[in-house]
Amino acid sequence: MKDHHNLIDEVQSVARGERGHLVLGHVGSALAGRMFPDHLQRMGLRFPEVQITLAEKSISDLVTAVAKQDIDVALVRDIETVPSTCITQRYVTEKLFILLPENHVLASRTGLSIQEIHPIPLIGFQDTDEVGIAHIVQTIAHKNGLSLEPTWKVTNIGAIFGMVHAGFGLSIVAESVTALLPAGLSALPLSEHDAESTLFLLWNREQVSPALKKFIELS
Repeated sequence: MKDHHNLIDEVQSVARGERGHLVLGHVGSALAGRMFPDHLQRMGLRFPEVQITLAEKSISDLVTAVAKQDIDVALVRDIETVPSTCITQRYVTEKLFILLPENHVLASRTGLSIQEIHPIPLIGFQDTDEVGIAHIVQTIAHKNGLSLEPTWKVTNIGAIFGMVHAGFGLSIVAESVTALLPAGLSALPLSEHDAESTLFLLWNREQVSPALKKFIELS
């Protein structure tokens, strides 16, 4: 009888979203700021029996994984086209900053425009043309009659830091990333008024567990 009651309690706690397992996908920069880590901490404190697995992937891979129901929810950046089975919710919008070596001739400025950085090689992530910060930057460049695509494409923030420090070029990142800057790098705001990047929560409407509802509610 005791085992029967325990089983009922367990089923009820799962139904309430107090127990379960969530696979949370995210772009690497999502962990740079405080919002996502704080969100994870709130979830852990409120629902300690919900097991969370983190999966860092590219934006395109995250969208595919959510659409295929391989991931419960993902934090993706600057997407415009969403699969018909998926839902998005704005998470946070951040100003864009330019990373450059602290001894760079432009490092003493208070901000830089797209025109000023256009001649310098750009280091970005391996995202497709329709998503991510590179897409936002290209859109801003087009408004100014320019084309600005990454000369170098890398897979993680550490590689961007290393290549900028080594003088391969500059990089444009979300403001939260600037909190992680290693010695030798500077960050200046991109001066255009629409130089912003938005993180979205993305989930599949056909795969909404009670635990996922709790996670979304706490965002």
